[in-house]
This record gives sequence, C-alpha cells and structure tokens, in this order.
Amino acid sequence: MSSVVVVGSGIIGALNAYEMVKNGLEVTYIKQSDSENCSEILLGDDIFGGLLLELKSGFEANFDFLKWGAKKLLNNLDIGTQSREKLKILKSNLFNRSLDIYDDFGFEFSPHGGLELYSKTLKSRLASLRPGDKTRRLFEFTQSRDELGIFSAFNGGGVQNKNIGILDIKAFLEVVEGEILKLGVKVLSDDLLDIKFDNDKISEFLCKNASYTADDFVLCDVNPRIFSKLRVNFAIKQTWLYEASFLSEKLPQYPLFFVDEGISVLADKGKIRILCLNSNRQNVNEILNKLRFYMQDKELKELNFNQKLTFSSASLPIFGRDKNYDNLLYCFGFGSFGLSMAPSVAEILGNVVANGLKNNESEKILLYSALL
Repeated sequence: MSSVVVVGSGIIGALNAYEMVKNGLEVTYIKQSDSENCSEILLGDDIFGGLLLELKSGFEANFDFLKWGAKKLLNNLDIGTQSREKLKILKSNLFNRSLDIYDDFGFEFSPHGGLELYSKTLKSRLASLRPGDKTRRLFEFTQSRDELGIFSAFNGGGVQNKNIGILDIKAFLEVVEGEILKLGVKVLSDDLLDIKFDNDKISEFLCKNASYTADDFVLCDVNPRIFSKLRVNFAIKQTWLYEASFLSEKLPQYPLFFVDEGISVLADKGKIRILCLNSNRQNVNEILNKLRFYMQDKELKELNFNQKLTFSSASLPIFGRDKNYDNLLYCFGFGSFGLSMAPSVAEILGNVVANGLKNNESEKILLYSALL
C-alpha cells in the first residue's frame, strides 16, 4: 500500500487526508498549529457576480461577503474578456462539484438572501445582470430605510441577491475529521520545519516533534522556508482579514455587502459584525472611515486582525505535483474561495496520487490549477 503524508489544517488539510485514504492510501495527517485556515467563505455562483458567505461557525451564523477582495485582485490582472469568461466557467465547475461533495456528507447549501450596496457602480452592476435572472433584482428601499438599520444614511442603490446560504462549517469539519479517524488515518499535531531529499524525490518531512517518511507528500499551506529550500517562487498574494463588532439596537434586516467600499456586515443577536479584507492595515482603517458616513452612530472601534488568506495571481488555486520533485504535491492559494473549491480540488489530488498521474496526465490539473 502506498503511503502519503498530508501537512495542513482545517477544511483543506482534512479533506486532502480524507480523499487520500478514500483512494486506498495509507495516510498520516499532520495538523499544524500555525497553518493558514480556510476563510470560511463559500462562492455561490461565478467569480465576478458571485456570492461569498461566511459559514456558520460554532453557535453563531456569521455571513462574510468578501467577493470584493477577489474581484479587486482579478480586475488588476491583465486578462481579456474571453479569459475572464473561462475563469467563470472553471470556478463554477469546481464550486458545483464541491456542493455535491458537501451533499455526500449530508451538508446542504440552502439559499438565504443578502443585499449588495453600491455607492458608485450600481449602473455597471445592473448592466451585468443577465435577462431573466430571478436570483437578483434591484432593491427598492422603503421610505424609512429600516432594511439598513444603523446604516440608514446610505444613499446609494442596492441589489438583492437570493443565492446566499449557510453551511455549518464547524459541524462539517467534525464530520470529516471523525471520518478520517474511522478510516485509519494517523492524525498528529506537529509543525513542518524542514525537508530531506533523495535525488529527485522528497524522502522525509522534518517536523518539530518527529520526522515522517512516505511515498508522497502533500503540502496544504504556504511555507516560505520550505519554498526557499525547494527554490520555488509562486505568484501569490497574502492578504489579511480584519474585523470589528459592536452592539446595536438598530440591526439591518439583511446581511449587507458594501461593494465599492469593500466592507461586509452581518447583524446577529444584537451585534453588528464588520469585516474588511486588505493587505495594509492603514488602508483598512481608511476604508472603515467611509462606512461611518452611512451610520447613525458614528462610534466604531478599530478593526482587529482575524486571519490570513493567500490568493494566487491567476485566481485559481495552486495544486498538483512539484516540477522537480514529483512525489511532492501542493494544495493552497484558495484565497476567499477555500470552501468553494477545497472539496473538489482535494478529490482531484486524491485521484492523481492513487493512480500515480503526472500533472500533464490529469485533465483537471491542466484545467483548474494555477501551478502550470
């Protein structure tokens, strides 16, 4: 039986361990203490008009609409309209397969609804809507603007999006981790520090508490020290998610997504939660100041660091075999789309390792990976 070591954490690491053992491999799963976690965001349709939602975590049903971050990065790329249309299709294919995998685990994507707010670009947004699209419509605010709660001073336009749903990510992760234990995966807590080579193969992962050997190794995290030793340089951008929350008596009736400002808002159980994705803390607070103009209550605390995300410049995840050491595989760079694509990508890698496929022998790696 072939063996594989998977290093990572959260949904991405657990799903890779699951797909490997499901394909008959002997799996050791190393859960890192300082690994980049999935952003808890699920893409509801395509990458440009798409819905992003934070999945229910613990006892709170939290929505984070971080579409703006990925959209902003993508719009800075020098790609043509045809290439962007291809990306939409690729993202949609990965997302739809991920939904099937969630369904196989007994977790269903259920529509909920949210409100996209535009202070400047409403016309262009409306122009992008497809005729007959029943999932989105121009939102008419009532005279009292109660729908916006504390943000009733907002003077732009809105689009109601019905394709926003909830998934219990904490419960899902518990199910996956429980399943891999039942299937015989060795789950250990450790941190990857170094690697050993044997000619054109990786022979060993050297971790803080022990070393691990295997036929194949899967790295589900950005590790600059390891990348330097491998002499690889991925086109990635690391971005930080910041958060602020406060109590309010005037809660919005919908999850709000201030598109042009790049701010997401959720109201739940008397609390308003505000999130912003940016690589520069100073810029984040400048963006946050814009939100104050829409608020009845101007008092707003500074955003705090929440977690780190990694985007690839090609807007697709980085996964597949290393070009020099073909028993080393990568799986990262999902950005805000971890939950949208991690299940389907892990399934692809499980098939690649189990069947000993090279990158150019896997149509799905050729289509969906930013590695090539």
